[in-house]
Amino acid sequence: GELIDDDEASHRGKMYDQQGCSYLYDMDAHVDRGEEDNNYRKMYVLDAAKHGNVSRFINHSCDPNLAVYAVLYDTMDVNLPHIGLYAIRDIRKGEELTYDYKYELLEGKGMKCHCQAANCRGRLY
Repeated sequence: GELIDDDEASHRGKMYDQQGCSYLYDMDAHVDRGEEDNNYRKMYVLDAAKHGNVSRFINHSCDPNLAVYAVLYDTMDVNLPHIGLYAIRDIRKGEELTYDYKYELLEGKGMKCHCQAANCRGRLY
């Protein structure tokens, strides 16, 4: 995908929302940081709309079979990790690969979740 900054991601995100399709991924989406983390700076956003690998087609589930980890490879810059997807349980042959997008649930807004998991939260955000 293409690395872009927050401003460009906001612009593209609005356009993608109108199209009903988005391949934006916040590079720090699954990084737990303390509020007092002085070394924190906003990471990049990965836009896989035009090019990327097969992982851009991995969908959300409230009961995922994959976990997402930031992986440092070929660089020690914590702001430019690779994204690693790792199985968190045995995956059956032919089963769809999924991870939890972990979007913040916003009051009065949202997109319906279609994952059909027993523990489905009902919406993505």
